[in-house]
Amino acid sequence: MFPLLLLCGQDNLEQLVMAMPHRGRLNLLTGIFNFSPARMFSKIKGNPDFPAKYVASGDVLSHLIASTNLKYGDKSVHLSLLYNPSHLEAVNPVSMGKTRAKQMLSADGDYGPNNEFSDKILNIQLCQVKVLIKNA
Repeated sequence: MFPLLLLCGQDNLEQLVMAMPHRGRLNLLTGIFNFSPARMFSKIKGNPDFPAKYVASGDVLSHLIASTNLKYGDKSVHLSLLYNPSHLEAVNPVSMGKTRAKQMLSADGDYGPNNEFSDKILNIQLCQVKVLIKNA
């Protein structure tokens, strides 16, 4: 993941929209998105997300979201991770829609004057791959 983010920082990309399932999500949140490990462990312990005066409950740990600005020299790339529903692939079209909306608002890609590929906003969809090896 880091080499991809480094390449994005070296290019003209300004924003990355990410979607991914549960596996590896917590590592990504703390490693790239600078999500507070203390907040994460508090949630693991079952502590509430909201003050006691509110009648509310939070979501499960693997559904957490985050966004951050990554610095690469004098460039900054905004990275956002979307909610992950229990139906894992349901987030994929949502992330595409969010990316297209950002392109439309910034007149980038198909919405730009030259109708070219986007060079400012990228959609990244991570998936879980299972490999089965059969003995011959």
